[in-house]
Amino acid sequence: MKSKYDPNYHPIMAAGYAMDGLIDEEIAGKLGIATSTLYEWKKKYPEFSESIKKSKKVVDYQAEQRLFSRVMGYDYEEVQTEILAIKTITKDGETIEQHPIKIKKIKKHIPPDVAACFIWLKNRKKNKWRDNPDFNTDYTRNPLQKAEDSLQNDD
Repeated sequence: MKSKYDPNYHPIMAAGYAMDGLIDEEIAGKLGIATSTLYEWKKKYPEFSESIKKSKKVVDYQAEQRLFSRVMGYDYEEVQTEILAIKTITKDGETIEQHPIKIKKIKKHIPPDVAACFIWLKNRKKNKWRDNPDFNTDYTRNPLQKAEDSLQNDD
C-alpha cells in the first residue's frame, strides 16, 4: 500500500479530511496509504504535518465555540417565509392570482444545556467536577489510624 508523496496533492487532501473530523487512521485510508506511511510523512514532510495539525485545530476550535454557546445559552432570529395566494376577479371576469410573500422574523432563545455545562466544568474545573472530586479527604490513610487519632484529639 506504498504511495509516492505528492506535495501538491497530499497536504491539501489530508487537510480536507482532517477538517471533516477524520482521525489519522481514517485520513490514511482516504489517501490510500498505510497509517505507518502517514506517520512517516508527518515526520519527513513538515508541510504535510502542519496542514493536518492546522485543520484539526480549526475544527476543534469551532467545536469548542459551539459547546460554549450551548453552555451559556444563546439567542437567534428565525425567519419564516409564507407565500400567500390571493385570487382577484376583475370586472371582465378575469381571475388574477397574486402571490405576495410574508416574511416573519421571530427571536428565539436556546437556554443553557445541562449536559454541555457538565462537559465544560468537568474539563475546565477538574478538581471540583470530575467523577470523584477531591474534597481534601485523606482516603489513603488506614481507618483504624484515623480512629486512634480522633481518640487522642479528644483527650
